Order: sequence, then C-alpha cells, then structure tokens
Amino acid sequence: MGDEVRWWSAAEPGFWVQVVGQLGTALIVVDPAGRFLAVNPAAERLLGRAAEAMRGEDAHDLLHRDAHGGRIPREQCPLLRAVAERAEARGEGDVCLRGDGRLIAISWSASPLTDDGARARASSVSSV
Repeated sequence: MGDEVRWWSAAEPGFWVQVVGQLGTALIVVDPAGRFLAVNPAAERLLGRAAEAMRGEDAHDLLHRDAHGGRIPREQCPLLRAVAERAEARGEGDVCLRGDGRLIAISWSASPLTDDGARARASSVSSV
C-alpha cells in the first residue's frame, strides 16, 4: 500500500539535521560568550537575517532591544545571565531588532548544551 509511514530512528544519520531544518520554531545556538554558532531556517525568517550574517556575532548586541529600540545593558539581559549560569531560562515580551529594522516582541526558552565538555546554549524563539 502507498500509505505506509516510514519510521525514522533518532540515531539515523541526518535525522536531527532534518528535524532542526524543518522545525517551525526558531532555534539559535550561542557559545558561552553569547555569540551565534548556528540558527535554523525558522530563526532566519523570524529575525530577518541570514545565518551567515549572524554566525560569530554577539546575539545580545545584534538583537536585544528595549520597547523603543534602545540597547539593553548586558547585565540586565536574562538570556546572558542564563548562559553564564548554565541554567534553563524562559522569557516573554522581550524585543528583538530584525534585519529590516523592525522591532518584534518575542518569547524564548533556553537550555544548556554540552558536547565533550564544550558548552553552548540552545534557545528557541518565537514571535508573540
């Protein structure tokens, strides 16, 4: 029958690449200093910026703004605090600056990632 479902194993090569690439939720990964390591296509669309333009940039300096577009001091950023503390965190109503200059309100959640001792932070971001 043509309606058979192919079941994937999470261990299959390429499985997680496809999941992250097709995920409708924006996903960003930053290093312990808060610099972009990777973003998925949903993050590119939401933030109005290409992955290559963000890679290596400071996520806070590039994106985080107050409601009027002004910069937020780093010490007041809950995401940077969570990165420094290697803790899970969530936020709602924060404002980001898109690549086209528009401000958008977002909600986010963050979780620490480790890979052979190297630390990174994954955050999911969505527009509110």
